[in-house]
Amino acid sequence: MQTTSKLYPFLEYAVQYVLHHANTAAGDGAAQTSFLQEFPLSTWIITNNLFERHEIRRYTPAAQRMYILAERNYGMLLEAEIKLHHYVDARTERYDSPLMAAIMHEIWRYHAVRAVLLERGADVELRDIYNCTALSYAIEFSQDDAVKQLLDYGAEVESRGDHGSTPLCQAARLQYPWAVGSLLDKGANPEPRDDDGRVALSYAIEYGRKATVIQLLDSGADVNSRDNFGRTPLSYTTERLSGLGAVTIVQLLLKQGVDLQSTDEDGNTPLDHARRRGIHDVVMVLEKWQWDRGTMKLKD
Repeated sequence: MQTTSKLYPFLEYAVQYVLHHANTAAGDGAAQTSFLQEFPLSTWIITNNLFERHEIRRYTPAAQRMYILAERNYGMLLEAEIKLHHYVDARTERYDSPLMAAIMHEIWRYHAVRAVLLERGADVELRDIYNCTALSYAIEFSQDDAVKQLLDYGAEVESRGDHGSTPLCQAARLQYPWAVGSLLDKGANPEPRDDDGRVALSYAIEYGRKATVIQLLDSGADVNSRDNFGRTPLSYTTERLSGLGAVTIVQLLLKQGVDLQSTDEDGNTPLDHARRRGIHDVVMVLEKWQWDRGTMKLKD
């Protein structure tokens, strides 16, 4: 491969930048329809693969032009290509479809790209080899526009991805309150559990996102939901958080009627975890709450 590059340096440049320059020209207003129609795709793929150092980035002979343009972030050419053809769900390469590639390479900002891909019937529920959908990637990359449009086009809010996680669990875990709100507005249920038995609220609490915690509590999330290890959202608060953030979330959960006597699989209550970790502000809040209600249990 290095020998090929040394022997044909100008060919390597031409192969690597022909689409780049065409995309730039399209951005400057020069029509590229004829260029795309006459582009020798098969020859380009073979030649490109000769110079590509990383095998994972090489294309199969079946790779379609629309996919390549999306994967390489050539938004202007992709707009023109979409108008020429109707294949929007090609499953041949790394990202499985132009829709996923467009989201992952942040060319969703091109209105024509996102609009035409969806309007031409791109399957928003198409999954890749990791069992991820376009919505999963839009959430992972915090792309507000993509999340909104995918939801508007009917993306399933209760779909299960890797580890049995729903989009709402994923958004809570990634500390993405805008997506959490959008999913809840579309009717997402805050209670589905992933393979560990965890719900969105426990992830929001683990990462200390007060705004997301409030969103989920307002939507009716169960404050006493227990995962496969017997841990509740309050358990995660006292196990993982500290400082003012922990106190604030503890107070929010207390107002929702959280069970302070709930024990995990090791027999520990949330107060036990707070004492063990020495987070005295939280210990004081929990002890006062129990003392005021006559439920305080003294430790041996």
